[in-house]
Amino acid sequence: MVTGKNQHILPRFYLNRFIHPGWVYLRGAEQPKLVHSAKNVAVKDWFYSPSPYGDLDQINTLIESETAPILKKLLTTKAPLPDDSKFLFSYFIGNLALRVPAYIEEMSESMVSALEQASGMAKKIIRKMEVKVEENTPYVQLGSRPYTYKEWNDFLESLRQQNKEGKALIETTMSTVAHLAPVIAHMSWVILTAPAGLFFVTCDRPVVLTDLEGSRIGAGWANRNVVGTLPLSPSRYLVLYGSPSDKWRYEQLSKAGVEDLNSRTIQFAVDAIYSPEKYQPTENWLRKAV
Repeated sequence: MVTGKNQHILPRFYLNRFIHPGWVYLRGAEQPKLVHSAKNVAVKDWFYSPSPYGDLDQINTLIESETAPILKKLLTTKAPLPDDSKFLFSYFIGNLALRVPAYIEEMSESMVSALEQASGMAKKIIRKMEVKVEENTPYVQLGSRPYTYKEWNDFLESLRQQNKEGKALIETTMSTVAHLAPVIAHMSWVILTAPAGLFFVTCDRPVVLTDLEGSRIGAGWANRNVVGTLPLSPSRYLVLYGSPSDKWRYEQLSKAGVEDLNSRTIQFAVDAIYSPEKYQPTENWLRKAV
């Protein structure tokens, strides 16, 4: 697999379901843009590669190639997925949740902030103890890795620079998909279908996890009282419930149900919404976002 400069933050095969052709609503733009494919949509230069972050773009590509046929099946049948396909598609959902800049930037900010606080506490303790610290003095331990005073300060400075790019600890963040996928696979899956003439939209943060009241605060994938959502296509929408169940449901939505789910997608969009047709709620979002 060849890693290119323009790397999709959302899988191209996924986006093409919404904008082939369709409308792209970008924060700061005065009008939505009509596009005919996702080829140059939702891309960032070298966001996942090259070093020092590792070739994460190739990992994304591998997951996409393995799961694209499963998405196609989800959109063309009402049969439950076999367990192995469900588990594999859970990797796609987890990857999609973790790879988007909005999530990585949030994690980047919070992790760097936590490490800065830990470093500040260490300095206060050392001052109180009146201990002299040299460059090679053992200073802190992060996980199983011990750092000298110099190594720790160099590490923090490197994270600060990465944080300016919104990519601090990106590899660590995205690697948690291996732990997240089994949790997703054991959730309750409901596939919702839009009535004829109606459609779902998606955005630059398509996987959303909230509590039952719709708040992201404190919502964790392993919690029982959570709801995860992902627009699969303009016609189908996946809802994941934290309470495990062997049941697999397909349901037909009402017009109000489609509007509610689109409202949820739009609410958690950060910089972009993708729609197969012009849609008034996204027009309203764009006006507020300018």
